[in-house]
Amino acid sequence: MRELLVALTVLCSATLLQACGQTGPLYMPDEPAKVVGSLAPTATTAD
Repeated sequence: MRELLVALTVLCSATLLQACGQTGPLYMPDEPAKVVGSLAPTATTAD
């Protein structure tokens, strides 16, 4: 019973680590990204 529990724990851990959604190697960027522009919508007037 304990062997089954260990096997299921290892299998679930491996599955969760593979399914994290990150593709490619993990890295820390050299410099933080600079924000260009604004996310707020611009005000427009309707004629």
